[in-house]
Amino acid sequence: MTRYAALALTLMATPLAAEEAGTITLETGGETVEFTLWAAQSDWSGSESYASFNIYSRPVDRDATDLSLFTLGGEVAGGKGSNPEIRMTRVEGDTRTNLFGEDDDTGLEVTVDSFTVEGEFLSLSGSFTGKVGPSDNYGRDIIMDAAEDVSGTFTVTLGPVE
Repeated sequence: MTRYAALALTLMATPLAAEEAGTITLETGGETVEFTLWAAQSDWSGSESYASFNIYSRPVDRDATDLSLFTLGGEVAGGKGSNPEIRMTRVEGDTRTNLFGEDDDTGLEVTVDSFTVEGEFLSLSGSFTGKVGPSDNYGRDIIMDAAEDVSGTFTVTLGPVE
């Protein structure tokens, strides 16, 4: 066997390492927006039975939407999602509006369909539904009179907190 054939067999037998990637689909105000994971800002911590996660994402087509950022955070324990939080940013002209959602005030729910830890990476998929609204104090008090419905799905692989 030549050394090139041996190298090729070694490379084929080596498992591919997980890498940070993912997509989020958001539906709000009659609009469906696809987002891609912003890996440098996203992370997770925990173990095979519990995880705290932060998913930061940007729209795939920035010219097709006034949304510039979507984040989803929460926890997973026993295969169930809890303590979800959303922040999304709308940019209209020179005006930037941050919208926030969480389980207590806006009824935000996250459902986890799969949760797998492989080495230092977490692969997570599921869905979310609830409301988001503007806030003058970074989500502490959400103005529900101006809230809008949101729902969507996510499939991501996250690296650890660094």
